[in-house]
Amino acid sequence: REKVVFFGVTDRIEQLLWAMDAFAFPSRFEGLGIAAVEAQAAGLPVVASEAVPQEARIAGTFRTVPLARGPQGWAEALLACRPPAPARTEAAAAVRRAGFHSPHAVSLVMDGYAGMNIEDD
Repeated sequence: REKVVFFGVTDRIEQLLWAMDAFAFPSRFEGLGIAAVEAQAAGLPVVASEAVPQEARIAGTFRTVPLARGPQGWAEALLACRPPAPARTEAAAAVRRAGFHSPHAVSLVMDGYAGMNIEDD
């Protein structure tokens, strides 16, 4: 309890990520794992459960650890994240190459709307 902070709501996620050494993501169920993608974009090594889909595993600093390994196994995996991940700009570039950036997302949405057959009533 003395070592955990429940930070609350913020609109400055990137600043919190920049202050971290590693990102633990022990999720039991995940649709995509966008939080893990954001952590990688910030240059953090990510230790995630096997529930995080392959699409979220972008940077070479992403490591999967089964939940069954328990707290000790997770602690060991997180401590093994040192030395720090590659430069933040390298990690951010890997995330962009994987298609997680605004222009690409806008293009996907626009293409989706262009393919719809919408008629005025």
